[in-house]
Amino acid sequence: MVTQASEPDINVGNDLVDKLEKERLWILEQAETLAGDRGYDDTKLIE
Repeated sequence: MVTQASEPDINVGNDLVDKLEKERLWILEQAETLAGDRGYDDTKLIE
């Protein structure tokens, strides 16, 4: 996914996970980890 530099990483990360839940749930079900740089350090993404 390519985004504008002005778009905060955390917003894009949360939107991406939400979209995967709706459109490609199997990807999340099979994934063991989700990795991102420090821009994705929202507690919503950490379990």
